[in-house]
Amino acid sequence: MAIKLIGPNFLKYYINVMYVLTIISLVLWYLFAYVPGVYEIGGQIYQSFVKPISIYSLETRQNIILYTNDYWLLDKLPRNAGPFWEPGAFGVFLVIGILFNTIVNQKLFNKKNYIFIIALITTFSLGAYTSLFIFLYIYTFLILKFKPSTFLLSLIILLIAFYAYNSFDFLGNKMVTSFEKSKSFDSNLSYEDLTYRVGRNEQVILDLNSFIQNPFFGEGQFIKYEYGASASGLTAFLRKWGIFGFILVFGSMLKSFKTYSRIAGINKRYAYLCLITLISITLTQSLYGKPLFLAFSFIFLVFNYKRTTMIR
Repeated sequence: MAIKLIGPNFLKYYINVMYVLTIISLVLWYLFAYVPGVYEIGGQIYQSFVKPISIYSLETRQNIILYTNDYWLLDKLPRNAGPFWEPGAFGVFLVIGILFNTIVNQKLFNKKNYIFIIALITTFSLGAYTSLFIFLYIYTFLILKFKPSTFLLSLIILLIAFYAYNSFDFLGNKMVTSFEKSKSFDSNLSYEDLTYRVGRNEQVILDLNSFIQNPFFGEGQFIKYEYGASASGLTAFLRKWGIFGFILVFGSMLKSFKTYSRIAGINKRYAYLCLITLISITLTQSLYGKPLFLAFSFIFLVFNYKRTTMIR
């Protein structure tokens, strides 16, 4: 309904809303993380009128719509969750902001994208970093014309990714530790067999086990398990919706962004950039099934190429 009312300019509205929220988050994040005494005073103010959100049975996270405060986020790394429930979620919404802002302006390097990227760095999120590198790499080869500078840019992106992976514990070491832990997991188990909460890699195994049993239509959207909140949106989507659901939703999404590209008068390859990026953000965040992301698949139904105009 919101996309129907706003029209094809919803990308611009999304960018502007995220831009304001991002600037607010950067200011508050810096104050909480680096200015002595602000965190203690701010925490007391939060506690006086905001009920904590329970995350993994720990009621430590407090949200006032504009910003989420949690001492756990600042314990080892000064992580910025922005207005969202955790830094990884903030990161993927920032990636979407970078994607949309690049499409609207038809260029990657601009002021708003610089702000989005700075904020994304402050999330210290493996999933967000991975999605950003995928976006940058696909943008380099899909949108930019192939020439020596394009090859050089792609090489720089790979080198930065390789350096970051090997230099920061929350990237390479975290991934290796998670993978090693999952190697001892019984791959024959299902969600019904669990008596404890498992990690993301184990959830991927469980999702794929269920998908193999119900490959075409999935097990359904509304089946709930006590320990079944999969953190991988992609494999959880396959488990719930199956191959047909995957093709329907993401095929409709591609068609939707092709429709947007025609209305906006931009290169149709941006539609493929959207699809690949929006799939990549689901690798570590369970997002599809939520209204905003499903709405991307219905754009072509509410936008009429002949009647719809853009606000320039």
